[in-house]
Amino acid sequence: MGESVPRIHHLLPQFYVRAVANTRGQVRVVERDGRTFNAKTSKVFAERDYYTVSSEDAGEDPALIEGLYSEIEAVTAPIFARLVGGEFPLPGRERSEFASFRPVPALARARRRQQLRRA
Repeated sequence: MGESVPRIHHLLPQFYVRAVANTRGQVRVVERDGRTFNAKTSKVFAERDYYTVSSEDAGEDPALIEGLYSEIEAVTAPIFARLVGGEFPLPGRERSEFASFRPVPALARARRRQQLRRA
């Protein structure tokens, strides 16, 4: 049996969100209307099929972009943990790896905004 495809895509890396979570793994959410509540870190900044790629030739691939982000986050999450733990400055390679990660989510959001404008 094949591996399940992740359909819930995180707009903000989970290691960022976990860094500000309480001892129960929750963060405080403030809605635009002012309502507040606690939510598990896995449930915030997440949207079903947000990064799904589709084309006439290939069909839909809900895992392509999310899978690439997972690979990048596997490299950068331990570096982030070291920064949170007070290690600064980072050695050159780690500094470069972490710096190269930062634009990735921003680029995805920019692309998404462009798609929404055209719709």
